[in-house]
Amino acid sequence: MDRTAQRLPAGLAHRPMSLARPHSLDRERSGHGLKHGFELPGTPPALPISVSTYHREPSIMNRQFRFNKKLIDALPPHPEDAKAKESEYSDTEVAGLRIIVNRRGRKYFLFRYSFDGAKRSMKLGDYPQMDVGNARQRALDCRRQVATRTDPQAAAATSAAARLTLREFVTNDYLPHAYATKRSAKDDDGRMRNLLPDFGDLPLAEITSHSIQQFHDRLRVQKCAATANRHLALLKRCFNLAIIWGKLDGRNPAKGIRMHQENSQRQRYLSGTMETINKILLFQRKRQPSGWRFCFLPKQVSIST
Repeated sequence: MDRTAQRLPAGLAHRPMSLARPHSLDRERSGHGLKHGFELPGTPPALPISVSTYHREPSIMNRQFRFNKKLIDALPPHPEDAKAKESEYSDTEVAGLRIIVNRRGRKYFLFRYSFDGAKRSMKLGDYPQMDVGNARQRALDCRRQVATRTDPQAAAATSAAARLTLREFVTNDYLPHAYATKRSAKDDDGRMRNLLPDFGDLPLAEITSHSIQQFHDRLRVQKCAATANRHLALLKRCFNLAIIWGKLDGRNPAKGIRMHQENSQRQRYLSGTMETINKILLFQRKRQPSGWRFCFLPKQVSIST
């Protein structure tokens, strides 16, 4: 017996190598080409092999996929028992674009980037208010800014501040702060009803000192000096806080405008019979001998303090 026959299994030792036949079921079971091999006695049939191409649904373990509406809608809320507060998924089409999902299922787009050696991130918009196409375009714009040595987060803040109107600032920022810290917040809210018709729809950066001066003078004529001064003080306060909070770049346009002089003298008029008035005056003179000026009139007395 030759050496080849000695190495074959006992069942094939009497057969020549040329008579060993290929597996006849491989073609039928696989469906994709011919499998080459030898059918050995006692060997179980080969398992069917199927090769198909299908789009896999993203799972918690699969954090990267090509964003589209169907797959994003299928993302589950972040697990309640997880240490992290949110789940993060990456888009395979635009580098740096992320979709964040919190425990309540809320989703928003995020852009991650590096600037001056520091890792940064900025929110692009909520999903589905911002769709995938707009999110990708916004992320590409941010990547171009980074390539030109411009921080997209700082540029976005500057652009938003330039568009912020006085009405938006008062509604979203000033009045909530005033009601939390001032007893006279209701007075500020009432004065805003006089200020907003003139300045409410103007961006903070476009309100000029000249327009504030004109409003201040007009209110002095229509109302009084004290009322005009209270409105001017409120405007100054709003602009100061806008600068402190980073909502406005530049100087306060209400700064440098002078208050109108207020008449602080108060006059009180007493009416009644002369006998009653004389009793009141004598009583007051005994209590406070100096500091009172009396002007006697036939039917009324004017007392100035």
